[in-house]
Amino acid sequence: MRLDALCRYRVQAEDEVRLELAQIEARLQAAAAVRAARQRAADQEAVRYLGEIGAGLGAIEAALRHQDWEARAYEVLQAGAAVAALVQERDAKQAELSAARRDRKQMEMLIQRRTQERQALRRRREQREMDDFANGRWAMAVRRDARDREESVQ
Repeated sequence: MRLDALCRYRVQAEDEVRLELAQIEARLQAAAAVRAARQRAADQEAVRYLGEIGAGLGAIEAALRHQDWEARAYEVLQAGAAVAALVQERDAKQAELSAARRDRKQMEMLIQRRTQERQALRRRREQREMDDFANGRWAMAVRRDARDREESVQ
């Protein structure tokens, strides 16, 4: 497999993880908003319950209000657990994104190193060709001078 194709694959994988992370973040924000709304409702229920208790609420009515209050508190706990689960999911996805970024950067560095090696090899080849050409001209000039000297001696 060519390095360019592998690098494109790594970029695509990183983009997919980034998209999944954004979706998790959106779900996390929604869950946090739900939790906050449930907390406000539970707080309001507690204030109303305490106010009614202070006003002399009957025992049966107080027990029912207490159950309502406990139900609200349980909803808050459930919402908090959902937020905590999403936070863990987000943290795992962020670690996955970091790994994907690291893989992509390593691939880019490998491509860059290979490109530099190819350029260096091409420069050495060109230099060798120029040296061979220069040496060939020099050798031809030396032979021509030697031949000219021989002819002038004769």
